[in-house]
Amino acid sequence: MLMHRAWRGRFTRSTLAAVLGVGATLVAVEPARAEGPVTPMACVDMGWHYRTFSKQDLHIPAGIHFKSGPGGTVGASIQYNLSTTFAVSSGISVSASAVVLSAEGTFGINASVTSSLAQSYTYSRTISSGKYGNLQFGNWGWRMGVEKYYMNSSCVKTDSVTGTVTRMPSALSWGYRYWETSS
Repeated sequence: MLMHRAWRGRFTRSTLAAVLGVGATLVAVEPARAEGPVTPMACVDMGWHYRTFSKQDLHIPAGIHFKSGPGGTVGASIQYNLSTTFAVSSGISVSASAVVLSAEGTFGINASVTSSLAQSYTYSRTISSGKYGNLQFGNWGWRMGVEKYYMNSSCVKTDSVTGTVTRMPSALSWGYRYWETSS
């Protein structure tokens, strides 16, 4: 069997015999060899990243805590500007806006670094007999874990540190939290 010099070494004799022996048109080729030095490609995700996890609902107090009782009714009215701000546990330095974007993508929430409200709102609640009613206006936000990590040029996660977002306000959800106590 004759082989052209350009193809010599690219097929093993058994591979060529098997392919030609069954009359197939499929031809096995060795991978091309690189000419010169191979330059490694950089990781497209190289740099600092944030991952959020373990979201829990949280009422972030803003304004006065009202307490009334025992029994009866407790009510309150809000008519001023309020604001809540993103907060993280000590020991971790993060970009608040990057963490908010990560949380919005991960959990499908509408979060904010700072949320404010300027309007009036009234709430009233009947207190159970013998109990004290408590009202606290605030933002219905979240608490969650956050991981800050670096992706190196080989796409390996390094320099990972975790912490807790202790307060991430909702961009839109404000209201009263009500609870009862014995004293």
